[in-house]
Amino acid sequence: MQTRGLIVLLMSKAAGHPTTSIDFIDAQSSAGISQRQRSLAEMTEMIYSAHLIHRGILNLQPSLLLQSKKAMDLHFGNKMSVLSGDFLLASVWKGLGELRDTKVVELMATAIGDFMEGQFVIETESVVPTINANKDFWEERNFLRVGSLQANSCQSALQLSGHEESLQLKGYDFGKNIALGWQAFTELQPFIDSYMHPLNTAPTFDLRSAPVVLHIENNGASLDEVVLDKSGDSGDDIQQQQPQYDFQKLHSLVRNGPAIDKTRQLIREYTDKALEALEGFPKSDASNALSNIVFAIREQ
Repeated sequence: MQTRGLIVLLMSKAAGHPTTSIDFIDAQSSAGISQRQRSLAEMTEMIYSAHLIHRGILNLQPSLLLQSKKAMDLHFGNKMSVLSGDFLLASVWKGLGELRDTKVVELMATAIGDFMEGQFVIETESVVPTINANKDFWEERNFLRVGSLQANSCQSALQLSGHEESLQLKGYDFGKNIALGWQAFTELQPFIDSYMHPLNTAPTFDLRSAPVVLHIENNGASLDEVVLDKSGDSGDDIQQQQPQYDFQKLHSLVRNGPAIDKTRQLIREYTDKALEALEGFPKSDASNALSNIVFAIREQ
């Protein structure tokens, strides 16, 4: 779902255009959203798509590349992923230049930089969170991964329409908090949605998802102390360096512990902040639509 671009468009329409805006006439003739704001929404989706494509690159050993046709095909797929993602980002930079607003370029460059930093943090993390596994750890990590793009895109939309700094910051706060609330909501689903994630199948979830992190914080113990599969202790050095974790056991512990309610409370905190930021915008169909999105996350 192209939700990130949709939120940017709704934010643009909810804020409206001051009569002094250079895009006032353009916005009035196109449902309250200027062409520059539409382009910004498209670029927001392109940035996220480029990030997903780049994340799909496989870490292949150089010694394996010429040993089989399958390995060569994977290597070719990596090249195509790099080129495709870079092409989208190049298109974004070209489009940002055409917006003719240096502050918007700076904001969106910050979002792209945060994306790259977030991915670097993920790649350099230890196998599991042990020391700083708490709400602050989770928020910092996911702001880089999802929050920064939505926050800076919403602020950029208001910058393009010529709004004051105070309203731009409200747009930034709304984008940041709805993105974090949405991320927590998504990470909660493997533990509560038995239709999409049946209990009789192998659970799939991130070891740094909000429920797991809050479970660790609540129990005051590292993940390996709680769910390390002791059957993997014996064996060669590779098995010892890459311990096996009992995901089924962890899923049961988290599902039956207080972390589920704590995650729901976390979602409520972020959605409360998003609704508070939205109060600074005039009442309209667009602001009501944004509120409905927030409540759809909040009420699950």
